[in-house]
Amino acid sequence: MPEFLLKLALGELGSLMTTGQRVTPRKAFEAGYPFHHVTLDSALQAIFPETTVIRRAA
Repeated sequence: MPEFLLKLALGELGSLMTTGQRVTPRKAFEAGYPFHHVTLDSALQAIFPETTVIRRAA
């Protein structure tokens, strides 16, 4: 769907869907929450170890 249609139909939400939003867990870090995986990369590595093969259907 073209970006301008999303913005027209959804307003600010349309912009958010096309440009994204940076979110950080600042409050949780400040409160001392112990994250098991601090980065997305480390979480994905834990979920999908290097021995896992994901193939796209042809």
